[in-house]
Amino acid sequence: MKKRILGVGALVALLLVGWFWWSGGFHSPRTYTEEELFGYYTGADPTALTQDQMVEDLRYLHEVMEENYPMFDVLERTHGVSWLDRQADHETLIKSSSGMTTFYTTMKKILGELKWTGHGTLVTVEEYDNKRGLYERIDKEPWLSILSHEKTAKMYGALGEKLLKSKGDEEEAQKALSSPPVNLFFKVHEELDTAYVKINSFGGRHMEADLPRLQAFFDEEADRDYLIIDIRGNSGGATDYWVKGITEANIQTAYTTPGYGVFKEGRLYDLFAIQGIKAQSMDRFPGDLQAPEEVYADFDRFYTYSMKLQPDGSTPFKGKAIILMDEMNYSASEGFVLDAKHSGWATLIGRPSGGDGMGRDPVVFALPNSGLVVQFSLEMGLNPDGSCNEETGTQPDILVEKGVDSLDFTLDLIGKSQL
Repeated sequence: MKKRILGVGALVALLLVGWFWWSGGFHSPRTYTEEELFGYYTGADPTALTQDQMVEDLRYLHEVMEENYPMFDVLERTHGVSWLDRQADHETLIKSSSGMTTFYTTMKKILGELKWTGHGTLVTVEEYDNKRGLYERIDKEPWLSILSHEKTAKMYGALGEKLLKSKGDEEEAQKALSSPPVNLFFKVHEELDTAYVKINSFGGRHMEADLPRLQAFFDEEADRDYLIIDIRGNSGGATDYWVKGITEANIQTAYTTPGYGVFKEGRLYDLFAIQGIKAQSMDRFPGDLQAPEEVYADFDRFYTYSMKLQPDGSTPFKGKAIILMDEMNYSASEGFVLDAKHSGWATLIGRPSGGDGMGRDPVVFALPNSGLVVQFSLEMGLNPDGSCNEETGTQPDILVEKGVDSLDFTLDLIGKSQL
């Protein structure tokens, strides 16, 4: 499981999301070669790229994504985007770029076509420092070597000077990140004997302030008939937020949530191979699951994983727990509802979630000339029945129609004794 981190910036919290069951945080003492980090390495100055070097980076991007990215079929089914087929269009866009900043914005647009599917995106100038700082804190390789490489640091530093409005604006942004806004809202509906908490984000930067407040609330309201945990609009953050702050504080027995991860055996598979994973050949993958066709046709290895949760010894809630969910629940918040669905410790009410709540930290790779960093989930996370979590999300136990407020709907059911 991902190391527990407190006080991490919001941007990093949104990027480093998901279950991270096996992401470990181990540190490899060896030094990585330029070829390992970049595929191949050039001495190009990232701040003075030629058009040929820009095109070369674009072609390298397509090559690495084709070898490793697990979600192309999902992207096409859900958004109608055939990203690999657009290479010629992408090259046309790159050839119209003139200079470092237009190249950056063009690459951002090209990767934006992934629609964040499988966490696929360009690491932006605004996100870079926080993302690098996180991996420095947990000393995790090879993420750290890629993000801190001198070429990558030079590129993002130069882009920051050009694209961030001013030093004063940047300082204000950092100040805002270091003083996160209030993330929790509590209310008790006395007439319904119902405790309610709204959690806007599972971001790691909120944990230090939020977890003690949540624990105190759960302890105080443990004898209520109902507990509503509202995570509508919560797009993720740190898995440990909900594991330690919510679930293990309220469950009464231990349980394990299973799943699968499937990989393409491209160059990033070996670079990011994590100690302790027992990956097997796909010819041993169960054939009776509801997995997408491409899992059997295009993937090379899989592993079976499980996440064990157990009561933390505090006073669990004794009544009926309810989680309000919606389409914005993604990554770590998707993991939360997926776990609740599997275990049954809470009833899910609302709209289907957004998915991609299974797997490890998104991997990163740098483009050889510019040093720009791309991230995506290396594996496709599969639900226990084999379906793709990114694609299916989690279905609520009680579906609420669009346009109907899930909280009002739930309070009405409670008032009518229908829950």
